Amino acid sequence: MEKTQDLTLSEIKQILPDQVMSSLADDFIISTFDSLAETKNALYYPSRIDGFAFIYVVKGSLDIESNLKTFCVGPGEGFVYVPGNISMVKSVVHPLKCVFVAVSKSLISELQFDFTKLYEESFSVLENPCIRIDERAKEIGRQYYSLITTILESGMEALKNTEVDRKAIK
Repeated sequence: MEKTQDLTLSEIKQILPDQVMSSLADDFIISTFDSLAETKNALYYPSRIDGFAFIYVVKGSLDIESNLKTFCVGPGEGFVYVPGNISMVKSVVHPLKCVFVAVSKSLISELQFDFTKLYEESFSVLENPCIRIDERAKEIGRQYYSLITTILESGMEALKNTEVDRKAIK
């Protein structure tokens, strides 16, 4: 049996390819990747992520095992990682293109809204972490992705990859 690894967002930043990643300290990561070989194969081992993460598949597919259940995540679908779940990638269908977003538990707790209630009302992530995203939601996601990466790559260089007093910028 393989040992479970606990991954912090800081460790995930080291695993993901630098050229396609933007981040805000160790609290928020947004990245794209087209090969898990770039991730030093870390996602092929059972892992717990110390935060909330989402993988959206643009092209190809991933078989992801989460808490001993396997989910096939194909184009237009996403997979939600929640703290405590043990997940690993079982297989990949190429060509692959994914968007990866991760948020630390501490940042989520400071946002001051109840994620648990939000998820309970919309879908049960713990039972089925794989979701299909409709065309309207994809377009909204593209716009948010563009906005977030533009902000992180522009005038917020002082915030990027540094410790920030988040309460001061609320």
